[in-house]
Amino acid sequence: MECIQSETVKYAINKGDEAFTVSLEELYTYFGILILSGYNKVPATRMYWETESYVYNHLVAGSMARNKFEKIHRYLHFNDNTQIDSNNKAFKVQPVLDHLNTKFKELGKRFGTSFSVDESMEPYFGKHSFKQFIRGKPIRYGYKIWCMTTSEGYLLNFDLYTGKSMIRSNEPLGLSVTKSLCYDIVPEHSTVFLDNYFNSFKLLEEFDKKHITVVGTIRSDRIENAPLSSMKRELYVVLVKH
Repeated sequence: MECIQSETVKYAINKGDEAFTVSLEELYTYFGILILSGYNKVPATRMYWETESYVYNHLVAGSMARNKFEKIHRYLHFNDNTQIDSNNKAFKVQPVLDHLNTKFKELGKRFGTSFSVDESMEPYFGKHSFKQFIRGKPIRYGYKIWCMTTSEGYLLNFDLYTGKSMIRSNEPLGLSVTKSLCYDIVPEHSTVFLDNYFNSFKLLEEFDKKHITVVGTIRSDRIENAPLSSMKRELYVVLVKH
């Protein structure tokens, strides 16, 4: 939170508002109002401070002045704009993503030996350079997030997908993503479950070197002529008399 405070004040000064200040308590209040706004929705945020009883919210209005909220909202920053990494589309929120991943790992130290890797979609309908559209999914529009969870569903590690440019290795996407999520966390003799979007013969080889078992289907064009035994099923005929 100290980082957000520092970068927000720095951005305000860069915009010419040298008198702007924000305390940690005010930042916590600001984020609390944002969380509350997800449950108590109004057409415009300013309505929380209006005098009409059907929109006025005493909890919000009593916690922070409207002008202060709007100033924080205008200047809110998570990273230093003067140090922008053009190769990282998520640069402006990267410190927050890194902090969350660190905390998830700290709080999930006792996470067993079974893990899952999959993709998740965070719904978003506005305009953004790395908003994704995935046909046939319950959530078709939004941000794609690579996730690694425990068998209990606890999120241990995640990575925001910002487009093909984020993959800088010559490895297949599924292998690159799975390695980045798992390698520093999953202990030896663990099992990772994934679907055919991520799995490949190359991935099985790489994880076998780490003594990690991988369970998942593989697409036929990724087996690389592996000598797989034929698994023809027996044919049974069942006659039912009526």
